[in-house]
Amino acid sequence: MKFYFLKRNNESRLLLFFAGWGMDYHVFPELEAFAGDVCICYDYTDMAFDETRFAGYRSVRLVAWSMGVWAASFVLQNKKLAFEEKIAVNGTLYPVSRERGIIPEIYDATRQMLNERSLQKFYRRMCRTQALYDTFMEKRPRRDLDSLREELTAIGQLSAAAPTPQFEWDTIFIGTNDLIFTTANQQQGWQETGKYRFIPAAHYLCFDFVL
Repeated sequence: MKFYFLKRNNESRLLLFFAGWGMDYHVFPELEAFAGDVCICYDYTDMAFDETRFAGYRSVRLVAWSMGVWAASFVLQNKKLAFEEKIAVNGTLYPVSRERGIIPEIYDATRQMLNERSLQKFYRRMCRTQALYDTFMEKRPRRDLDSLREELTAIGQLSAAAPTPQFEWDTIFIGTNDLIFTTANQQQGWQETGKYRFIPAAHYLCFDFVL
């Protein structure tokens, strides 16, 4: 796992943001508006996580998006941080699942057939509208295809081998226009919690609303 401090002024408050598959810190400049330090976690090829780097913060606002919801749940389930709120957006605890995550055949096809053309198709499905796609492409991640493929493979292998994370989220947002973690699968994934709320959004969105 990679960590990047988008903003670090030794504040007492931290926004800890877990990005989705294939992302990096370039994608989320709006997070700089947070009143405190901002750390972005991404690239889940290696899930090593040292919470001591965040132990000095008196208040940690956790926000996870897409595959980051599973990643955050996995690495934080036995960690002690001073959370003020834990927010999940457009993801579930089940990365690859026919009913509660990404359909296995789609997941496998994405990994096996990954190239620049299929990646652009994924971005378009992630954004849905041309305007949102154009916005995303202006700040798209700067990672090569090999790293994306390795990350996707690692997530699939680990999530299949490990138990479902035991982690409680305070607030869960489900996009009504999500074509990646479909709206129906997200709803099924969070059914037992009863905490989710719907937002009129595609899979990708601007995260200023959770700051």
